[in-house]
Amino acid sequence: MDSIKPYIFRMRPYLCEKVWGGRNLERLFDKPLPANELVGEAWEVADLPEGQSVVDSGALAGRTLGQLVALWGQQLTGSRSEGESFPLLVKILDAQKDLSIQVHPGDEQVGAIAGARSKDECWLVLDVAEGGSVLHGFSGAVDRASFACAVEQGQAVDLLRRIAVAPGDVIRVAPGTVHAICSGVVLLEMQQPSDTTYRVYDYGRAGLDGRPRPLHLEQALAVIDWEGSEAAQLIVERVEAGAHALHVLVDVPAYRVERLKAAARLRWRVDPGSVQIVFVLDGACRVSGRDGAPVELARGQTALIPACAGTVELVSHNKHAEVVVAGLGGHVLVDIVE
Repeated sequence: MDSIKPYIFRMRPYLCEKVWGGRNLERLFDKPLPANELVGEAWEVADLPEGQSVVDSGALAGRTLGQLVALWGQQLTGSRSEGESFPLLVKILDAQKDLSIQVHPGDEQVGAIAGARSKDECWLVLDVAEGGSVLHGFSGAVDRASFACAVEQGQAVDLLRRIAVAPGDVIRVAPGTVHAICSGVVLLEMQQPSDTTYRVYDYGRAGLDGRPRPLHLEQALAVIDWEGSEAAQLIVERVEAGAHALHVLVDVPAYRVERLKAAARLRWRVDPGSVQIVFVLDGACRVSGRDGAPVELARGQTALIPACAGTVELVSHNKHAEVVVAGLGGHVLVDIVE
């Protein structure tokens, strides 16, 4: 295996047409979308059989993320990563219609259900139409029998907790939590690299092919956490960072997410245990390492920083740039070098 140069890669997303999607990714982030398609998801950083994001800058432009991982392994992903694929998945979702009521399996179900891959995820709300909300967990005590009956009668929504959301809200969706993103919500989703979704209820609608989308009630009933219904996990920690404002949003074993409002110039040391993913929430900036051309990022764009990058510099093109940085559970941006 060749030694990886600590390049920083701007990524081009894999776009997914969805029956519930829309055109907000074009309106909000100037993302070029295929004509006449309702795009529901932009997989900003993805290495799955279902879809791959692609390098969009520098000498390696056009390479898929999977090809980068195959070339450089843990030099790219970090010493805490496991397996042969990229350890995280980052998406933007545009819900112009309600998503299905669904649930994801956790590590304990992997192996017990054919094809299951653990999916622990969190959401950062980016844009909300008036009245926008999400469904997250149960509103009261529910057991397997009563929930299955409610699904059969088309009343599953009535048992779920509805949370009104606003830009900046953060919600963790632990495996086993029944949930749905509702119409009018655009959010950034950071998660384990899995597309395993068990649909419980889908409003009786047809998919893009005109046929009803499949439901997975038996698998869902097997993985639902009937006891857990934890609240939205907003900011769990604040870190003093000199002229910069740093908030740790979510810190769980599978991933850690931090939100940073950076002054004109910021340098930090990359944790060699974890790759880092930078998504620009506001403003524009340039990110550079010790090798390779600097990467220019506008609002809504994403960069990949290899675990071996060493020290990285972010320069804001206006007074401040606001970014989200995601990595594996543990250290991400705390080690700031002024």
